[in-house]
Amino acid sequence: MQKPKPPVNDCDPRKRARAPWNELPRFYGRYPTSYAYLKSAITSNVRGDWEDLASANPAKYWGRTQLRHPAFRRLIHTGTYPLKRLGGRPALTARFIRCITNHAPTGYYRDRFRSQHREPTLCTLHSGPPAYHTREHVLLHCDHYTRKFRYSSIEHLLESMDPFYDIQQFLQDNPTAFSFDDAPSG
Repeated sequence: MQKPKPPVNDCDPRKRARAPWNELPRFYGRYPTSYAYLKSAITSNVRGDWEDLASANPAKYWGRTQLRHPAFRRLIHTGTYPLKRLGGRPALTARFIRCITNHAPTGYYRDRFRSQHREPTLCTLHSGPPAYHTREHVLLHCDHYTRKFRYSSIEHLLESMDPFYDIQQFLQDNPTAFSFDDAPSG
C-alpha cells in the first residue's frame, strides 16, 4: 500500500504563511541575500498588496463602522503613529482608537457585541430625555461634553481638513469620553 502524497501548494511562496527557505525568492547580485532582507521584502510586498485591496474596497477591508478619512489611513496596530501624535499618552490613544473603530463602551457597542448581558444602552449623562448612546451622540450631541467644533453629523466631521485634530481636542477636553467611566449605567 502506497502512502498518499501531500497536496502540492502551487501558490507563490511569498504568499504562503510558511515556506521552506529554499523556495523563497532569491536576489542575485553583488551581495548575498540575507534572511532579514527577504523577510523585509516579503513584508513590504504583502503590505502593498493589502493596501491595494483596502483602497479598492474600503467598506470590505476597513469595517462598516470605522471612520474613513485619509488622516486615519496610517493607523496600524503595530505602528506608533497615533501614540506619537497624541503625545505618548496610552489612555488618550486607547480612547481615540475606540472612537475611530467604534469599539467604545457605548450603548451601540453593547447592543452589537454584548446583547446577551442585557446591559443599559441609553445615555443618561445629558440633560433631557435619555438618548441612545452612540459614537455620534457622544461626539456631536451630548451636552455633558464640551466641544470646540460644531458639526451636525459624522460626515461633516470627516469633511474637515483634519478630523484627527478635532477628535484629539475633544478627547483632551473631555477626559472621560469613550472611557468605561462614562459607559451607560442602569
